[in-house]
Amino acid sequence: MTTTHIAKNPNPSKGRRLPLRAVATLSLLAVFGLLLLAACGGDDGSTATPGGTRTPTAAASPVAGQTETPAATTQPSVGELDPCELVTQADAEEVLGVSLGEQERQTVGPFETCIYGDITGNYVQVQASDEVYTEGSFDDAMQAAADQLDIEAEPVSGLGDKAYWLAGVLWVQKGDVSLDFLVQTPELTQLRLEGDTEGEKQESLALTTELAGKALEALP
Repeated sequence: MTTTHIAKNPNPSKGRRLPLRAVATLSLLAVFGLLLLAACGGDDGSTATPGGTRTPTAAASPVAGQTETPAATTQPSVGELDPCELVTQADAEEVLGVSLGEQERQTVGPFETCIYGDITGNYVQVQASDEVYTEGSFDDAMQAAADQLDIEAEPVSGLGDKAYWLAGVLWVQKGDVSLDFLVQTPELTQLRLEGDTEGEKQESLALTTELAGKALEALP
């Protein structure tokens, strides 16, 4: 299976500032990872299905337009981790080389989420949590997610304690802090439309790596 991507349409829906399906998709992936960790850590040692009652299907995989929107709130928690401070709007604009709309905060499951985007299709999403994985459980969780999705979890060197490229998202673990990064640009969309999935992956990985570097530097 090839790398799953978030946006199929290079032009977001009219009247929307952000590609909301992308928000729901990545949020589901983040919660999906949490459920995998919980399932793998059951008291009886057995392997459980993420969520307890559903088996992985195309609808449960991170594919745009095929997911159920997870419960979310625009009210940020009072936790110390603020992804909008770890990657500021200025940081995101520097990495993408474009001006972006005002930030949007969401709380999705254990993740604090920061979104920057505009109607041109430029989009940055950063998620942070200290309640999901530990340094010791991160590898197993990433591999379990990859196995469930039937894709590869590719190690990425030089970021935090551990990092992986998985399902079009860069995942980074630093101590007990879990971070993930997603970008979308018209250029990335064009590469995908041209069938250049490797070019799209490398460009997306380069952009998210820059974002991750800034976030790691800003960690308290």
